[in-house]
Amino acid sequence: MKKLKSVAVLLFCCVLFVSLHFSADAAGTCTISINAPNSVTTGYQVTVTINLSGSEKIGGWDIALQYDAALLDYVSGADGGGGGAVILKDSIDYGVSSKSFSLVFKAKKIGKATFSINNPNISDFASDGQMPSRMNAGNASKSINIVAPPAASTVNTLSSLLVSPGELSPEFQSGILEYSATVPYEVTSVAVSATPSDSKATVTLEQAELLQVGENQILVHVTAQSGAVRTYTIHITREKSAYAGVTAEMNGQEYEFAYDPAELTPPPGFTASFSTYQGKEILAFVSEGEGVCLVYLISGENASWYVYNRENESFLTFVQLGQPQDNYVILPAPVEELPQGFTGASLSLEEEELTVYQTEKLKKMNIYLVYAMRQDGKIGFYYFNAETYSFLPYFAAANREDLEVMEGMTTLDLVREKEFAEANATHWEIIAIALLIGIVLLVVALILVCVFKGKRISKSADAAPAEEDAWLR
Repeated sequence: MKKLKSVAVLLFCCVLFVSLHFSADAAGTCTISINAPNSVTTGYQVTVTINLSGSEKIGGWDIALQYDAALLDYVSGADGGGGGAVILKDSIDYGVSSKSFSLVFKAKKIGKATFSINNPNISDFASDGQMPSRMNAGNASKSINIVAPPAASTVNTLSSLLVSPGELSPEFQSGILEYSATVPYEVTSVAVSATPSDSKATVTLEQAELLQVGENQILVHVTAQSGAVRTYTIHITREKSAYAGVTAEMNGQEYEFAYDPAELTPPPGFTASFSTYQGKEILAFVSEGEGVCLVYLISGENASWYVYNRENESFLTFVQLGQPQDNYVILPAPVEELPQGFTGASLSLEEEELTVYQTEKLKKMNIYLVYAMRQDGKIGFYYFNAETYSFLPYFAAANREDLEVMEGMTTLDLVREKEFAEANATHWEIIAIALLIGIVLLVVALILVCVFKGKRISKSADAAPAEEDAWLR
């Protein structure tokens, strides 16, 4: 009896052992690892990766990652975390052989921080309605060193410095802070290339967009990582124009010709060019067709545009009248071209005394004759209405029967009058041509009638003897 009991106990133990053995084999195993950099600088973020790798397909997990909250702050990567632990918990409807999680932390204090996973609950993927089994999974840990940031670099020198166009003097050396370069007048800007010796340093430039004639200063600031600043200075000298220094005298006062077109805005219709004055080349602005030449003269604080007569090298104050879209430049009139019956007069406009021309009848109407250049470059005599500041090309008013009808008219009225007169003239020309054509046609008709009658008389004369001979026979 005792032998039977012993055999029964032995069999029970064997069955239990085998069942436990096969149960462990059925659940499978899962390897867990934690990966992270060996060190991180305070103030910077670090990414920690948790890797799961199963001998069987993984169907769910419940993991608690422990970390040192005194040294690290949890940032992101899971649904929740903080206070020293991040929980990763989920299950899936399909099995995976491996799974990874990335969690971000920020290092806040110097020290050795450890990430650890203890007693994780990893279950396998159960199919065909079976219950999932817990997989055998070990613990894992990873330590990182949190270190202080390296000392900020104090290097604030340049390894190279160039200007283009131009050449620095003296030749560049990182320890020399002052340089100079000279460029011709035609150069209005330079490009500066500055490379810091330390890649952590920054370079900023302080310079004007355009170079002025004479000395210009460019500052190159090099700021080290530590914040220390070193400044390199470049003195750029822009040479004077070859047209600089030319002067003219008017009314006992000396004026200098402006020579930099970039600093001037010419009146509408004028473009930059060059002319000569007393054998020296000067900057000038000419109208379309080069009919009018302007120069800009400077005397102390007084500066203005002047009409320059290139033939006798004289100057006339530039006056432009009219509407913005229809400007006229007043010019001195050639005396030999002045229409008959007009005499010179003076008119004060735009703080200038203008030479104008009038007849006794025009004087009553506040209308003047001026010699001017239109915006399209056409030069000639024009009527000017001082009340409306409007112009009309001159036409011989002396040919009109009654000049008094112009009194009180605006320039537009004068234009309409002229158009009416021209239309009338055209009308009578058409009538005259029609009458001439009629007369020609009448003469041609009379000639044809005469020719036709002559032929009939000739035929009648030839027919009479023939009839008489026939009767006698």
